[in-house]
Formats: sequence, structure tokens, C-alpha cells
Amino acid sequence: MGRPNARPAGADHPRASPRFEPRPQIGAAGLAAEDVHEVRWWTIDELEASDVLFYPTRLAHFLRRLLEHGPPAAAIDVGI
Repeated sequence: MGRPNARPAGADHPRASPRFEPRPQIGAAGLAAEDVHEVRWWTIDELEASDVLFYPTRLAHFLRRLLEHGPPAAAIDVGI
């Protein structure tokens, strides 16, 4: 039996959701307190090329692996 969350052959994305714009509920002061300076969608190429600090710090690596190999068989430690 295959992995329950494995993507179908030929699928471009493991799971697609409807498009939406991120709207944090904590407001500008809350974002600043969390050291968040911008909220937007990033491509994997932008993540890989950026010198911005992301959490998890290897976010681009994990996303690339997910898209290339599908979901892992077991939970992974992303280092947060």
C-alpha cells in the first residue's frame, strides 16, 4: 500500500488549495514583535536566492524535496 498523502503521478503540487492573500491576525505591532517584516508569497527560486532569514531556516530545501519526492513517509525534524 502506498503512502496515504503521496501525490498522484504527474501532479504539479502535493495538495492545492484555493488562492488567497495572507492576512495575519496579529497586526503590524504583533508582526514587528515577532521580527516579521513582510508577509507575501515566495517562489522556491526566490527563497533559494534570498539572504532573508526564514523559519525553518532550510525552508526552500524542504519545499523542493516535497515537490520532487512527495510527502515523507514519517514526520521530519525541520529544525525549529
